[in-house]
Amino acid sequence: MNKTYQALLQGFALSTIGVVVLFALYVTGPWASPVYASRWRGDCGGWTKALAVWHVVGELLHWYAYVTIGTVIYRLHPVLKSVPSSVLTIYSMVAFIYGCGLGHLIAAYVIFDPVYQVEALWLSINGVISITASVLVAFSLVTAFAYVAEKRAELEKLIEKEV
Repeated sequence: MNKTYQALLQGFALSTIGVVVLFALYVTGPWASPVYASRWRGDCGGWTKALAVWHVVGELLHWYAYVTIGTVIYRLHPVLKSVPSSVLTIYSMVAFIYGCGLGHLIAAYVIFDPVYQVEALWLSINGVISITASVLVAFSLVTAFAYVAEKRAELEKLIEKEV
C-alpha cells in the first residue's frame, strides 16, 4: 500500500477514534443530563430531529476531512532542510487543522448535550493555535522564497558561465 493511501486510512482511523471517544463520553459522562434544552430532543427553539441530524452529519464530515487533511500533511509534506522553522511550521499547521476539526466534532456533540463552555474554551484555545500557525507560516514562506530566489540567482550565474 502506498504512502498516500496509508495517510488517508490513518486520518480516517483517527477521526473514527475521536467520534467514538467523544460520544462514549456522552453516554457515560455525568454531564449527559436531561435538565438542559437539547437540540437533539427538539426542546431547543426551532430544532427538529431532521435539522439536528443534518447538523451532526455536516459537523462529522468536517471533522473527518480536517483530521484526514492534517494527517496527510503530517505524513507526506516534505520538510525543507534549508528552512529552519519548517518542522515547527508543519506541526503548527497540523495542530491548527486538527483543532478546526475538533471544533466541528465538539459542535456535533453540542447538538446532543449543550456544553457551550467547553466549545467556547476550545474555540479560544484553537484561536491562539491558529494565530501562532499563521505567524510561523508567514515567516517560513518568506524564508523559503528567499532561499528559492538565492538558488535561482546561483543557477542563472552558472548558466551565464556555460554560455
